[in-house]
Amino acid sequence: MKRRSQVPQAIVFTAVALAAILWTLANSYAADGGPHLGTWTHWSLVPGGTINGFDPHETIADPTGLTKHVGAPAMYTSMENVCGGNCGLLYWNPTTDDFKAYCVTGGFQFSGDLNLGAPAAVAGSPNFGGGDAWAVVNGNSTHTPYMNFAGTDDLRRYNIGTPQGTGVRVNPTNGKVYVGDFGGLIIELDPSTNTLRKWTTTCKPYNLVLDPPLVYATCVASGLEPDQILRLDPTAAALNVTRWTVPGAGNFQNSVGFGIPNGITLDQDGNVWFSETTSDEVGKLDLSNDCFDEYTKATLDAPQDVSSSGSGATQQAFFTETSLGQKLSVLTVAASTPVTNCVAPTTVTIGPAVSTATFVDFTLTPRQNFITPVVTAVMSSNGNGIDRFPLPAGTANPTAITEVVFANTVYGTFQASDDVYEFVSDIIIAPPPSECENVDPRTQGFWRRVCKKDHPDQPDRSILTDELCEDLNPDPHSDPCERARSQCAATQYNVISGRLDAECTVDSTGESVADAIAEALDLIDEGTRNSCKSAQSLCAGINEGDVETP
Repeated sequence: MKRRSQVPQAIVFTAVALAAILWTLANSYAADGGPHLGTWTHWSLVPGGTINGFDPHETIADPTGLTKHVGAPAMYTSMENVCGGNCGLLYWNPTTDDFKAYCVTGGFQFSGDLNLGAPAAVAGSPNFGGGDAWAVVNGNSTHTPYMNFAGTDDLRRYNIGTPQGTGVRVNPTNGKVYVGDFGGLIIELDPSTNTLRKWTTTCKPYNLVLDPPLVYATCVASGLEPDQILRLDPTAAALNVTRWTVPGAGNFQNSVGFGIPNGITLDQDGNVWFSETTSDEVGKLDLSNDCFDEYTKATLDAPQDVSSSGSGATQQAFFTETSLGQKLSVLTVAASTPVTNCVAPTTVTIGPAVSTATFVDFTLTPRQNFITPVVTAVMSSNGNGIDRFPLPAGTANPTAITEVVFANTVYGTFQASDDVYEFVSDIIIAPPPSECENVDPRTQGFWRRVCKKDHPDQPDRSILTDELCEDLNPDPHSDPCERARSQCAATQYNVISGRLDAECTVDSTGESVADAIAEALDLIDEGTRNSCKSAQSLCAGINEGDVETP
């Protein structure tokens, strides 16, 4: 009998049950026109003890503590000046008030991202995987990008030949990293091979968002190209770049500077949200009909970062306002009236230039400190679709804003006053994310094909193992235990690839996917006809979608 395969490690989202309860309570009374109560909790980084950080920028939520620096929940903030005039990385825990920073280099740093994929390492590389933090330093090509291995003091910096780095995003399914260059490039770095691919966009990419494998950018007007939402399909050989021209002119900020202008994100319904920093609007591109919805209000000014949570009746967008705005704003789609314009996208073929990145490994000693927060209550203004909340006294230029992390709660930064924040309000009705919202399990036949040759729906082959690929082929096929092993190998690949979270619930049994896999493998080990048929049925059901979704 073949050796039993191991069950993959699960990523567990704690507090989901509590978040659902709180969301239900909030949703019952938050949909009126306001005003609404908001509570700020903010931590001042100056003076922040040994950290003493200035100009915090993009912030990525890490609710399960994949980064392994300050426990869970954690936030990762890209710092323009974290200590001694150097850019760097800041990890902080809003529950314990624990802050940890790495002082890295000079230049202008505003963008950052986390690999939120499974913790498994990328093949051919030292320890890349879930929880790694990435950053880009504009004006410093020797640190564009650089990264910190999760839970360690070890870093790696790359030179990918771009002095004008802007946004950065990591594909959680294969570990590839995408960097915008304001000179008119989108660059792909494969850290498992150090291979670079560069696509010339003509327009100037500012911020990026991924819908793997697709890359979207707010692309600033340049040459004959107007302000546009650009989409790159790095897996396509032809017709791989699509452009949607943003209605009007002069929508995007046309220079790189403090804050997160021209922000971009995707919502749960597949729409692209973005901030039009210069024209004082927030836009949504519906990819199903190529129509733009644009939202604004009197006195709304210089929207920066944008995030989105919820779907349908609970869909909301969250954005920050600097300049004369100085607000955190909550846009509830069902209560708002946009201006709608539909456009005809253009699709072209742009081939990449291929080269190899160089890198340098280094180690830093972190600075760590506990910071006591200040709590302030405020009331929203305007209401009726876009609720705008004033800032706590002594703070300025709200910059970053996360999606809903816990019920009624988002996180972010105040760039000008050097603070990070938590914001809670009943008007935030969108529920926090569930790891089981977008399950996409595949059958044993799919995984058998993947094992044999490259497959466009599973470009990352680093997850494949000889053992599981062998298990996918029953030998002999008439043996019920061999057929069961084949189904369960497919189930394990569904988890390893991120198509299915191990903590999702199996509808038919009420147990987690991880427990179901363990049970099925135990049944196979029993070796009886009936036990193996039960294991085959259990794994086949999961592969065919027998998983509870919200």
